[in-house]
Amino acid sequence: GDPRPGLEARIHDPLWMLTRQWQLGEFQGEDAGSPIAVHVSGTSWPIDAWQPGSWGDVVAAAAGGAAGGIGAAQVVRGALRRGGTRGGTALIVAGAALAVAALAWVPALGYLEAVALPAIAARLRRRSPETYAGLRTLAKD
Repeated sequence: GDPRPGLEARIHDPLWMLTRQWQLGEFQGEDAGSPIAVHVSGTSWPIDAWQPGSWGDVVAAAAGGAAGGIGAAQVVRGALRRGGTRGGTALIVAGAALAVAALAWVPALGYLEAVALPAIAARLRRRSPETYAGLRTLAKD
């Protein structure tokens, strides 16, 4: 037989595997060294004012958050429909959201993301069928 499937070591639900390792105490480390001394220093400044901008900025931020949620919902629906696990899909979407948020701080990329991400979500929406053909015939009865 082909040895590749056994060597790939595929994991159906990585989050389940990590929680089982935590439950069994595999993250505690038995033969690890321990630090003798640790010196930590730092400075802090109190936040004395916060200015979110004008109402236009607040409304734009809310609209951007809503558009991001709608786009992410389309991706999550498609992944779960194709057999993805909830935990794995949540980790991937959260990681992608952090990456997109980090890239949005770059001025040119922020504007590009604002145009490209809704277009990608609309394309994904058009590609996915609403229902299966067999279910349409059953719904007519």
